[in-house]
Formats: sequence, C-alpha cells, structure tokens
Amino acid sequence: MTSKQFEMQIRFSDHESFIPRSNLDNRGAVNTWLVGIALSLLVYCFAATFYVYLLSGEANEKCHSHLSAKSRRECPKDWIPAAEFSKCYKPVETSETHAFAKLACQRDGAELLTLGSSAESDFVGNLPFRDGTVKDQDGFWLGPTFEGTLHELVGPRGETALFENVAPDGRNGSGVNERCVILRGKKWANTWFSISCTQTTYFICEIRLDKY
Repeated sequence: MTSKQFEMQIRFSDHESFIPRSNLDNRGAVNTWLVGIALSLLVYCFAATFYVYLLSGEANEKCHSHLSAKSRRECPKDWIPAAEFSKCYKPVETSETHAFAKLACQRDGAELLTLGSSAESDFVGNLPFRDGTVKDQDGFWLGPTFEGTLHELVGPRGETALFENVAPDGRNGSGVNERCVILRGKKWANTWFSISCTQTTYFICEIRLDKY
C-alpha cells in the first residue's frame, strides 16, 4: 500500500469504516473555516451590541434634555426662578445670532425666551447680567419670529404668540432675514423690535416648570 493509498481505519462498535486521509484533511479545513466564521460573527455581534449601547445612551441623554424642559419642578443650579411665571431663566451674556442662541438653549434642555405677559416682560427686562441689566440698545433675543408681512408672531413651537409688545416702529424688517425679535430695556419700555436674524446679541434661555 502506497502513501497515496493510505487509509486510516476507524472502528465503530462491531463494524469498521475506512475514511481516506484526504477526506479528513478536507474536514479539518472546513472546521477551521467554520471556527473563523463563528469568531467573526461573535466579534460582529459584540461590536453591534456596543454600538447600540452607545446609541441608547445618547438617546437617553437627548430624552432627558427634552423632558427636563417640560417636566421639571425645580430650577437647575444657577438659574433664576420665577414661581409666578412657572419658569426658570438663564441670562447669557454672549452675543450670538438667533439660530445659535436657540441652539445654545436647547443644549441646556431649555428654549429661547418666550414671554407670556407684560408682567413677565418687565421681569426679564431687569434680569441681571454680569455687567448689570441688559444694554438698552442691544436688547436680547426672543423666541417668536415674524411671519408673512411682519404682522403675525409665531412661537418656537409653531404656535401663534399670545402676547407681544412690539414698538410702534418696531416692525423694521422688510427682508426675509429681518424677522427675528429682540426686547430692548427700560429706555425703550421693554418693547420689541424686529431685526435681522443674522445679527448678534445677548439672549435668555427659559425652562418651563411643571405646575403639578
């Protein structure tokens, strides 16, 4: 018997079966391939599980930020409480465009200031900034924006603004970008003016407290 014809004898109970060495070598290769596939799948499953875990953490963080703006009962540290308006305020003395100011508030789980009454307008007009109250001329951003022919104010959630205090000559804008609103201080009787959304000024973030 030559080496090429060599056969390995394997005994099973009462009978014999002969398997060529070449078949055993093929089976070994197949087994190695299957083990490789199994390990690859295991690594893939681990990576996928870890990725889902990261996504769920990010989603939970976004969800927490979203809920914090709507379901809070206490103001965060360093925010200014106003129980009479069921809100918390955070004056930000950084000059930003309307879009960046809105985004900065959202990152804190808050919204850009939306006023609901003349009393609230007077209150926030006196909120302290690092250098005192807001500069009269500069003013600060409000959440609502003008739509159409500058006669309708729409809130950040798409609702019609229930309160406005636009100055007699406050509807200055005529271009597409001149639809954002600022509130100017005491010198201007806390009145509102429309300016370009791409201008920069201070802003105030607000969190609405849960009344129940």
